[in-house]
Amino acid sequence: MNIYNIYIVFFASCVWARTLTGVVYSHDSGASGRGTGTIEFGIGEEVYELRYQKPLVKRFNHPACDDLGAIWSVLVKDLADREAFILSVECRGQLDDSIHKPWLVVREFLSNIAEKRFEKAASLILPGWRSSPEYEDVWGVLSRLKMDKYQEKPDGRCLQVVNRSGSIRCRLECGVRNNGKFVEMLFSMVELPDSLLWKINRIEIEE
Repeated sequence: MNIYNIYIVFFASCVWARTLTGVVYSHDSGASGRGTGTIEFGIGEEVYELRYQKPLVKRFNHPACDDLGAIWSVLVKDLADREAFILSVECRGQLDDSIHKPWLVVREFLSNIAEKRFEKAASLILPGWRSSPEYEDVWGVLSRLKMDKYQEKPDGRCLQVVNRSGSIRCRLECGVRNNGKFVEMLFSMVELPDSLLWKINRIEIEE
């Protein structure tokens, strides 16, 4: 589902601003309540990097507005080279299911791994990949991961949608350690045509 609208506003102070409607691909709000945050924002086939000064001015009327895959209307200024500065955000609870649903699956998978519910975690992986030699190697690493830092903020906000061409790829970039070293995890997702459910098709672990 591609949703994109662009409106132009001209303020009395002679600052151009635009209203963009699109989908949240990632949201890095940082560790503190001040400073800046960054959002990767999908508009049609393009992805823009939007920055904002905290606290972000937002008008949300649904809890899912904070999720990846939420559809936002953002008022921005200084749009150039796919970068812009957010002035305010509005969300009415609409979602792009092609982003939101696979993100929910990855978030559930990570929660199960963190809580050592390995059987539930494995049920979210496509059976074909579970029978591969590569899966056995990856699962050996998954069973040893230290998720304590991730569990401090297990809302899936440190996931990033990095590709949506034919399938969805989500990257986890925070708080997971293997043998004392932080790792990144890349999840390839596919939608099952008969059930409209999303499954994990492959996991890559990068140290």
